[in-house]
Amino acid sequence: MCGIAGIVDLGREAVALREILAMSRAIRHRGPDDAGFAFIDQNQRRIRAFSDASSPGSVRNRIPVLDTDANVQASNIALAHRRFSIIDLSDGGHQPYIDKEESCCLTFNGEIYNYIELRDELEAEGVIFRTRSDTEVLLESYKAWGTECFAKLVGFWALALYDRRSNQLILSRDRLGKRPLYWAKIGSRIWFASEIKALLQVPQLAALKKVNEQAVWSWCTLGQRDLGSSTFFS
Repeated sequence: MCGIAGIVDLGREAVALREILAMSRAIRHRGPDDAGFAFIDQNQRRIRAFSDASSPGSVRNRIPVLDTDANVQASNIALAHRRFSIIDLSDGGHQPYIDKEESCCLTFNGEIYNYIELRDELEAEGVIFRTRSDTEVLLESYKAWGTECFAKLVGFWALALYDRRSNQLILSRDRLGKRPLYWAKIGSRIWFASEIKALLQVPQLAALKKVNEQAVWSWCTLGQRDLGSSTFFS
Protein backbone atom coordinates (compact mmCIF):
# COMPACT_ATOMS: atom_id res chain seq x y z
CA MET A 1 0.00 0.00 0.00
CA CYS A 2 1.78 3.09 -1.27
CA GLY A 3 0.49 6.63 -1.09
CA ILE A 4 0.56 9.63 -3.39
CA ALA A 5 -0.12 13.33 -2.99
CA GLY A 6 0.20 16.39 -5.14
CA ILE A 7 -0.58 20.00 -5.87
CA VAL A 8 -1.10 21.72 -9.21
CA ASP A 9 -1.80 25.36 -9.89
CA LEU A 10 -3.61 25.78 -13.20
CA GLY A 11 -2.62 29.45 -13.33
CA ARG A 12 1.02 28.33 -13.05
CA GLU A 13 1.61 30.12 -9.78
CA ALA A 14 4.24 28.56 -7.53
CA VAL A 15 3.02 25.96 -5.04
CA ALA A 16 4.08 25.91 -1.39
CA LEU A 17 6.87 23.54 -0.39
CA ARG A 18 5.55 23.33 3.18
CA GLU A 19 2.17 22.06 1.91
CA ILE A 20 3.50 19.10 -0.07
CA LEU A 21 5.82 18.20 2.81
CA ALA A 22 2.89 18.21 5.24
CA MET A 23 0.74 16.17 2.86
CA SER A 24 3.50 13.60 2.43
CA ARG A 25 4.04 13.29 6.18
CA ALA A 26 0.31 12.69 6.69
CA ILE A 27 0.46 9.50 4.59
CA ARG A 28 3.88 8.21 5.62
CA HIS A 29 2.21 5.16 7.23
CA ARG A 30 1.33 4.00 3.72
CA GLY A 31 4.95 3.62 2.63
CA PRO A 32 7.76 2.83 5.07
CA ASP A 33 10.32 1.80 2.42
CA ASP A 34 11.03 5.06 0.59
CA ALA A 35 9.70 8.53 -0.17
CA GLY A 36 10.23 10.95 -2.99
CA PHE A 37 9.17 14.24 -4.52
CA ALA A 38 9.08 15.90 -7.92
CA PHE A 39 8.66 19.60 -8.64
CA ILE A 40 7.62 20.71 -12.09
CA ASP A 41 7.76 24.15 -13.68
CA GLN A 42 5.33 24.06 -16.60
CA ASN A 43 6.54 27.39 -17.91
CA GLN A 44 10.03 25.96 -18.40
CA ARG A 45 8.89 22.31 -18.75
CA ARG A 46 11.44 21.39 -16.12
CA ILE A 47 11.26 18.42 -13.73
CA ARG A 48 13.30 18.32 -10.53
CA ALA A 49 13.40 15.15 -8.45
CA PHE A 50 14.22 14.76 -4.75
CA SER A 51 14.53 11.91 -2.30
CA ASP A 52 13.59 12.06 1.37
CA ALA A 53 15.64 11.82 4.54
CA SER A 54 13.92 8.46 5.11
CA SER A 55 14.93 7.11 1.68
CA PRO A 56 17.51 4.28 1.49
CA GLY A 57 21.11 5.46 1.35
CA SER A 58 21.54 4.25 -2.22
CA VAL A 59 18.63 6.47 -3.29
CA ARG A 60 19.92 9.49 -1.36
CA ASN A 61 23.32 9.04 -3.01
CA ARG A 62 21.92 9.59 -6.51
CA ILE A 63 18.92 11.85 -5.85
CA PRO A 64 19.29 14.95 -3.67
CA VAL A 65 17.36 14.99 -0.41
CA LEU A 66 14.55 17.53 -0.21
CA ASP A 67 14.88 20.06 2.57
CA THR A 68 13.17 23.32 3.43
CA ASP A 69 15.91 25.27 1.65
CA ALA A 70 15.33 23.57 -1.71
CA ASN A 71 15.02 25.98 -4.61
CA VAL A 72 11.61 25.01 -5.98
CA GLN A 73 9.96 28.43 -5.97
CA ALA A 74 9.09 28.41 -9.68
CA SER A 75 7.30 25.05 -9.60
CA ASN A 76 3.55 25.04 -10.12
CA ILE A 77 3.25 21.26 -9.74
CA ALA A 78 4.46 19.20 -6.78
CA LEU A 79 4.21 15.41 -6.57
CA ALA A 80 4.92 13.18 -3.58
CA HIS A 81 5.14 9.42 -3.13
CA ARG A 82 5.36 7.07 -0.14
CA ARG A 83 6.58 3.64 -1.17
CA PHE A 84 5.64 0.20 0.08
CA SER A 85 7.72 -2.19 -2.04
CA ILE A 86 5.85 -5.18 -3.48
CA ILE A 87 6.97 -6.17 -6.99
CA ASP A 88 10.40 -4.63 -7.58
CA LEU A 89 12.10 -4.40 -4.20
CA SER A 90 15.17 -2.63 -5.60
CA ASP A 91 15.84 1.09 -5.53
CA GLY A 92 14.86 1.17 -9.20
CA GLY A 93 11.26 1.36 -8.06
CA HIS A 94 11.78 4.75 -6.43
CA GLN A 95 9.04 7.26 -7.18
CA PRO A 96 8.11 9.69 -8.53
CA TYR A 97 9.53 7.75 -11.46
CA ILE A 98 11.10 9.65 -14.36
CA ASP A 99 11.83 7.91 -17.65
CA LYS A 100 15.33 7.91 -19.12
CA GLU A 101 14.44 10.64 -21.65
CA GLU A 102 13.03 12.75 -18.81
CA SER A 103 9.87 13.21 -20.86
CA CYS A 104 7.42 11.88 -18.25
CA CYS A 105 7.16 11.74 -14.47
CA LEU A 106 4.84 9.36 -12.62
CA THR A 107 3.70 8.91 -9.03
CA PHE A 108 1.62 5.76 -8.74
CA ASN A 109 -0.17 3.75 -6.08
CA GLY A 110 -1.53 0.33 -6.98
CA GLU A 111 -0.70 -2.90 -8.73
CA ILE A 112 -0.94 -3.81 -12.41
CA TYR A 113 -1.66 -7.54 -12.61
CA ASN A 114 -0.95 -7.86 -16.33
CA TYR A 115 2.28 -5.85 -16.32
CA ILE A 116 4.32 -8.81 -17.58
CA GLU A 117 2.09 -9.17 -20.65
CA LEU A 118 2.26 -5.43 -21.27
CA ARG A 119 6.02 -5.49 -20.83
CA ASP A 120 6.35 -8.28 -23.40
CA GLU A 121 4.21 -6.31 -25.85
CA LEU A 122 6.29 -3.18 -25.37
CA GLU A 123 9.60 -5.03 -25.64
CA ALA A 124 8.40 -6.47 -28.95
CA GLU A 125 8.03 -2.85 -30.09
CA GLY A 126 11.62 -2.10 -29.07
CA VAL A 127 11.17 -0.61 -25.61
CA ILE A 128 14.15 -1.29 -23.31
CA PHE A 129 13.38 -1.44 -19.60
CA ARG A 130 15.67 -0.37 -16.77
CA THR A 131 13.77 -1.99 -13.87
CA ARG A 132 11.50 -4.94 -13.10
CA SER A 133 8.73 -2.73 -11.71
CA ASP A 134 5.15 -2.39 -12.91
CA THR A 135 5.65 1.36 -12.46
CA GLU A 136 8.01 1.55 -15.41
CA VAL A 137 5.71 -0.67 -17.48
CA LEU A 138 2.82 1.67 -16.70
CA LEU A 139 4.81 4.73 -17.74
CA GLU A 140 6.06 3.13 -20.96
CA SER A 141 2.50 1.98 -21.72
CA TYR A 142 1.36 5.57 -21.50
CA LYS A 143 4.21 6.73 -23.75
CA ALA A 144 3.25 4.11 -26.33
CA TRP A 145 -0.54 4.38 -26.25
CA GLY A 146 -1.39 7.63 -24.49
CA THR A 147 -4.40 7.65 -22.19
CA GLU A 148 -5.77 4.64 -24.08
CA CYS A 149 -3.29 2.62 -22.03
CA PHE A 150 -5.66 2.76 -19.05
CA ALA A 151 -8.14 0.56 -20.93
CA LYS A 152 -5.40 -2.07 -21.22
CA LEU A 153 -4.64 -2.19 -17.50
CA VAL A 154 -5.81 -5.07 -15.35
CA GLY A 155 -5.45 -4.13 -11.71
CA PHE A 156 -6.00 -1.10 -9.52
CA TRP A 157 -4.31 2.26 -9.40
CA ALA A 158 -4.34 5.93 -8.52
CA LEU A 159 -1.77 8.06 -10.28
CA ALA A 160 -0.55 11.45 -11.37
CA LEU A 161 1.52 11.62 -14.55
CA TYR A 162 3.23 14.68 -15.98
CA ASP A 163 3.95 14.56 -19.71
CA ARG A 164 6.60 17.11 -20.60
CA ARG A 165 5.94 16.63 -24.32
CA SER A 166 2.34 17.86 -24.07
CA ASN A 167 3.03 19.86 -20.89
CA GLN A 168 0.01 18.26 -19.21
CA LEU A 169 -0.67 16.62 -15.85
CA ILE A 170 -2.95 13.57 -15.93
CA LEU A 171 -4.80 12.17 -12.91
CA SER A 172 -6.31 8.68 -13.14
CA ARG A 173 -7.71 5.97 -10.90
CA ASP A 174 -8.99 2.46 -11.50
CA ARG A 175 -12.55 1.84 -12.63
CA LEU A 176 -13.93 0.88 -9.21
CA GLY A 177 -11.84 3.20 -7.10
CA LYS A 178 -10.11 0.43 -5.19
CA ARG A 179 -7.25 2.89 -4.96
CA PRO A 180 -8.99 6.18 -4.21
CA LEU A 181 -7.85 9.55 -5.41
CA TYR A 182 -9.32 12.38 -3.35
CA TRP A 183 -9.08 15.93 -4.60
CA ALA A 184 -10.18 19.46 -3.86
CA LYS A 185 -10.08 22.70 -5.84
CA ILE A 186 -10.04 26.32 -4.76
CA GLY A 187 -9.56 28.91 -7.47
CA SER A 188 -6.83 27.75 -9.83
CA ARG A 189 -5.28 25.31 -7.35
CA ILE A 190 -5.97 21.57 -7.06
CA TRP A 191 -4.78 19.30 -4.26
CA PHE A 192 -5.02 15.51 -4.49
CA ALA A 193 -3.99 12.51 -2.40
CA SER A 194 -4.60 8.88 -1.52
CA GLU A 195 -6.25 9.91 1.77
CA ILE A 196 -8.36 12.86 2.85
CA LYS A 197 -6.12 13.41 5.87
CA ALA A 198 -3.40 14.61 3.49
CA LEU A 199 -5.74 17.24 2.05
CA LEU A 200 -6.62 18.42 5.55
CA GLN A 201 -2.98 19.40 6.10
CA VAL A 202 -3.66 22.35 3.80
CA PRO A 203 -4.93 25.26 5.93
CA GLN A 204 -7.31 26.50 3.21
CA LEU A 205 -8.99 23.10 3.02
CA ALA A 206 -8.98 22.40 6.75
CA ALA A 207 -10.81 25.68 7.33
CA LEU A 208 -13.64 24.47 5.08
CA LYS A 209 -13.95 21.03 6.67
CA LYS A 210 -17.56 20.07 7.30
CA VAL A 211 -19.07 16.64 7.95
CA ASN A 212 -21.31 15.33 5.16
CA GLU A 213 -24.08 13.99 7.38
CA GLN A 214 -25.98 12.34 4.52
CA ALA A 215 -22.90 10.35 3.46
CA VAL A 216 -22.24 9.24 7.05
CA TRP A 217 -25.89 8.20 7.45
CA SER A 218 -25.81 6.19 4.19
CA TRP A 219 -22.69 4.38 5.36
CA CYS A 220 -23.81 3.66 8.91
CA THR A 221 -27.41 2.65 8.20
CA LEU A 222 -27.32 1.21 4.68
CA GLY A 223 -23.71 0.11 4.42
CA GLN A 224 -23.49 2.08 1.19
CA ARG A 225 -19.88 2.01 0.05
CA ASP A 226 -20.22 3.80 -3.27
CA LEU A 227 -21.00 7.43 -2.57
CA GLY A 228 -20.23 8.60 -6.09
CA SER A 229 -18.22 11.79 -5.96
CA SER A 230 -19.18 12.42 -2.30
CA THR A 231 -17.10 11.71 0.81
CA PHE A 232 -17.67 12.04 4.55
CA PHE A 233 -16.63 15.66 4.12
CA SER A 234 -18.51 18.28 2.11
